[in-house]
Amino acid sequence: MEDNSEGLGISLRRTVENSEFSDAIIEAGDLSLEHISAIADHVPILKWVTAAGKTTLAIRDAIFIKKLAAFLADLRFMSDAERVRMMDRLNDEPAYSNRAAEALMTVLDRVDSTLKAKWVAKALRAYAGEEITARQLMRLNAVIERVLVCDVDGIVALLEKQSVPKQADDDQAQSALVSGLAAIRQAGFGGGGIAPTPVYRLFKEYVLDRC
Repeated sequence: MEDNSEGLGISLRRTVENSEFSDAIIEAGDLSLEHISAIADHVPILKWVTAAGKTTLAIRDAIFIKKLAAFLADLRFMSDAERVRMMDRLNDEPAYSNRAAEALMTVLDRVDSTLKAKWVAKALRAYAGEEITARQLMRLNAVIERVLVCDVDGIVALLEKQSVPKQADDDQAQSALVSGLAAIRQAGFGGGGIAPTPVYRLFKEYVLDRC
């Protein structure tokens, strides 16, 4: 993706804060590349994606637009005013230093599925409702980037048992450790094992269990 973070941040923020722009992106997620190009000039983030002299959209652009559409679809319940307040508050957080939109764009570009884009939105909704802090939001986004979607159900089943022998050669256990959803329990009474991290509880409550 082109390195044009200032224009990108402004265009993403305008799209997130305006339900008409968001609806256009949601619709564009099901359109062909040709049709997306045709409406690009009317939607800030699409205009940015198709800028820099490109005459056609690349496959990666289309995949990104589908992820953005999934992300925005999960924010549909919020009014324009609520979205503006959310972005203003997030932008004022020291953890983001006036670069909230760019940070969101980076996460959406990195996640590897539309499902993960929806998870990013659910975490953002939790922040908007003041259920989690900005730093917790960043930790959730990091987990969403790293975890394999195919392992999530197994990780939940594993960690809800509270402790699993660390000697077990299990893909879900390894995935839980790598993603940050689990940590190795120090040997002591009852032996070693893995246990859920605080961010696992956030992930389960505010991402997986959120409607």
